[in-house]
Amino acid sequence: MKTALKKTVAIAIALVTWQALSYLPKMNIVLPSPIEVAKRFATIWQEPSFFSAIGFTLKYTSLGFLIGLLFGCGLAILASRFEWVETLLWPYVSIIKSVPVASFIVLIFCTFVIWFGPWSLSCAIAALMVFPIMYTSTLSGIRSIDVGLDKMALVYKIPFWKKLLYVKLPQIKSHFLSGCTVSLGLCWKSGIAAEVIGQTSASIGGEIFNAKFAFDMPALFCWTIIIVLISFAFEKLVLWSFGCLFKRLERLP
Repeated sequence: MKTALKKTVAIAIALVTWQALSYLPKMNIVLPSPIEVAKRFATIWQEPSFFSAIGFTLKYTSLGFLIGLLFGCGLAILASRFEWVETLLWPYVSIIKSVPVASFIVLIFCTFVIWFGPWSLSCAIAALMVFPIMYTSTLSGIRSIDVGLDKMALVYKIPFWKKLLYVKLPQIKSHFLSGCTVSLGLCWKSGIAAEVIGQTSASIGGEIFNAKFAFDMPALFCWTIIIVLISFAFEKLVLWSFGCLFKRLERLP
């Protein structure tokens, strides 16, 4: 049986199981059937706030990812050059990796919302979750560089930018892309969690909160599926973009 057919059968079994569970006593209150969710999908995109909510979350979660990426990679480069930078950052990175996302949301809620506005909370939380992953991944990649190749480049007097493109970058690339893969999913989860807890209006998190408050379970399931689809597409787009960028850099003369 081909892989595509196996996956189709698995999805069909999951849908049948979901439909069967929704028939159980009292389960239909919290678990709408796939048919109910499909019917809600047909109307939810027609609501005035649908596209604006997606645009809001996409904009500020992407910004948070970019900020976390730049800070993580930038500080990793500094830490690889200066040991005192790594020592100084160690407690902060350890704390961010250990403390639950919900705790950070509650801790920084007032500060960011009062100073910058409601949009800043999801952006800040997303950046905060991305930073330690990109920092450790990039630092690990830099430290995995073959010292022998580096010395060979010095012996043959290869220019710095060529050494960077053809010696260092290919060895760091896998660590960097691996960090991006992990951080992208966490970025979306944490950003939307911040919107839900912060009750950010005109956002996906805000729509989830409204659906929960109104006990509109089909809408809640619809928004959850939308999050999964957008997160998947966003991850593929970012990884494809970085892949193309690396290939282009490696082809430079």
